[in-house]
Amino acid sequence: MKYDGFSTRADGSWNREDVSENAGRSGDGSHMVRLHIQVCSTLFVPIILTLESYE
Repeated sequence: MKYDGFSTRADGSWNREDVSENAGRSGDGSHMVRLHIQVCSTLFVPIILTLESYE
């Protein structure tokens, strides 16, 4: 899944090469990465838990 130029794996973990590559291009890259990780964790963890409960 692509999320604002960052790719995530199915479990919500970040593709580290993608993150470091994109973060290096913008001034506040590290702040944005932390924000994206926080948003990603908030959104994907409940979804994954919900999907697993249906299996």
